[in-house]
Amino acid sequence: MPTGRVGDGSGRVPAEHPWSGRTTITLDELVTEPLVLMSRSNVAWLVVDEAVSRAGLTPAAVTESGSAAFAQALAAQGRGACLVTDDARFGLKELIVQTPDAPPTVPLQAGRDASHYAHSALHAPIDGLRTHLAHRIRRCPGL
Repeated sequence: MPTGRVGDGSGRVPAEHPWSGRTTITLDELVTEPLVLMSRSNVAWLVVDEAVSRAGLTPAAVTESGSAAFAQALAAQGRGACLVTDDARFGLKELIVQTPDAPPTVPLQAGRDASHYAHSALHAPIDGLRTHLAHRIRRCPGL
């Protein structure tokens, strides 16, 4: 069963942000900025919340969004740094978030039953996902 990590442990800030020229940011620094996170029903919120709690930190402010695109639009408008698993949009710059353990990532597993009637049809999208994850990891050294 293929496994991987989705979400590259990165925050996103607009190009005008003082952090935009950096490649990494510590969790301690990140929580000083208002954060735009996915809603509590999204596993990405859980991952961020766990990392912040484990480090004994409290975010300056949090805005929740049910849409990764909307979260990034808010960040692009200067409403805070967003943490989402989608690729960056709206000219946002990616920052790998460093925690004492490792950058926060969302675990992803894809599996298929070898005896399933659509086994071969399911194989292609799972392999495509594996390729996509490998590309993201190469693009974000340190993960």
